[in-house]
Amino acid sequence: MKFNFINSAIAGTVMILSGAANAGLLYDQNLVNGVHFGSGNQNGSFTVDTNNGIEIGIRGKLRFDENNNPQPIYNSNGDGTYSFANIAPPSGFGWAPNASTTSIWSWDWSIDISGTQFEFGELSYLMEIDFDPSASTNFLSFDPINSPNDNANSGASQQNSWNMEFFDGPLIYNNTDIGVYTIKLSAFDGSTLLASSSIDIIQGVEVPEPSTIAIFALGLIGLASRKIKQ
Repeated sequence: MKFNFINSAIAGTVMILSGAANAGLLYDQNLVNGVHFGSGNQNGSFTVDTNNGIEIGIRGKLRFDENNNPQPIYNSNGDGTYSFANIAPPSGFGWAPNASTTSIWSWDWSIDISGTQFEFGELSYLMEIDFDPSASTNFLSFDPINSPNDNANSGASQQNSWNMEFFDGPLIYNNTDIGVYTIKLSAFDGSTLLASSSIDIIQGVEVPEPSTIAIFALGLIGLASRKIKQ
């Protein structure tokens, strides 16, 4: 399965992990109206925004285990980041066997507008998929709702689960690269941003726990203070 409708856009340089540092995001959440994009998929571990009555959730998920099967393993770090190995799947998708562009992880996403007066077609949406493993971002950007997608619909929510392999072509992804990939999903009323969620997939990178980062920062501040006093 390939997506041929994508338009690419280049985003600016950002600090690593900044994509998941959106104010107001809730971590490791259940979707209010549950998961319905296929049998065997469980609720939970979503990074969620609920502004303006819209619920947008995204999570990382292990798509290929050692037997090439999907698993309800999300590897959430509790801060909007999800960690996975930088390895190739055992064989990958049947229509793209052993492709270096198939990620061992996928991302699940959901948009629920049941808390609003809008219909899906009255709003616009933006899915941004980062193909740059460095601290910079290089996004493929498109509207996942008002485009020819095979999303799972349930009333006022739409959901899907996608892999980097689906978008192979305009930009290049390599499953053995070490780095961080940002996935963002936003909803707009005209030019007004209504809600937006963002996650970072950490591929083969160990990132210090937030508490460790805070302690390290405080230590630097204390050291600087002592030097000034001297």
